[in-house]
Amino acid sequence: ISALMRINIKNINLTNVSVKAQNAETVGGLVGLIGTSDNTNSSYLQFSENTERLQFDEVSGTKIVGGLIGKIEAPFEFLSQDETVLNVYLNIVSGGDSVGGLIGQIQPNGESALFGVKLVSIKNEANEVSGNNYVGGLIGSAKVGALSIEKVKNTFDRIVAQKDYAA
Repeated sequence: ISALMRINIKNINLTNVSVKAQNAETVGGLVGLIGTSDNTNSSYLQFSENTERLQFDEVSGTKIVGGLIGKIEAPFEFLSQDETVLNVYLNIVSGGDSVGGLIGQIQPNGESALFGVKLVSIKNEANEVSGNNYVGGLIGSAKVGALSIEKVKNTFDRIVAQKDYAA
């Protein structure tokens, strides 16, 4: 999926998936870009009904790389139906700047106002998250008005930043 506004995911389990985009920006294991043209409508990604496991061997790109989502540039909610927990397993997530185990970058599109992002019911595990600047186990870089994280477990073995800003 390259860009989305609203999507429901049902009955999907991915195993040993590799996303290698050597000369690409805004790369995600499942979604590259979440956004709208005007940033006034909320986007969401909802998972339900037997969507329990997404396993990626490698997710890599030039910059703005996330294990699950490359970039969010509009109001966004990650929703769970019926208390389902989405399990995301990552071996390697790598790129240049703004690399995150779950989300590479959260930033408004253009001059739009800051917006809110809500993440619910996610278990994210990564062996290695690496990049140059702005590298994070959960999110690489974020410029948001509000960030709500509920029932999210994030574990990782190693975070490597070649230059600055690792968390």
